[in-house]
Amino acid sequence: MLHKVTVLIRHSNHTKNGLMAIAVVYQHRPHRKWIDLFADLKSNLNYAHTAIAVYESNPAFVAIASNISVGKRIFAAIENYANEHPVVCHTVLRGNHA
Repeated sequence: MLHKVTVLIRHSNHTKNGLMAIAVVYQHRPHRKWIDLFADLKSNLNYAHTAIAVYESNPAFVAIASNISVGKRIFAAIENYANEHPVVCHTVLRGNHA
């Protein structure tokens, strides 16, 4: 028998736990366009050093890094993955990695 488990990660959890270097949040089948959802999310991410969304038509992941070292590494990994897989899009929600 399968059990459904829901775990909530609040923005405050990320700021209180100094040891959390990265959180990755998964979302499936949005009720809104990803770009609209990400635009709303940006205003809640001022505590993060880096936040990057990687998505296709249905699934999306948002990686939130609390420090520059992890932020640079996760940005490079996501950018490389998106470049190798043309159906995958990515957008920077916070941080400057140009």
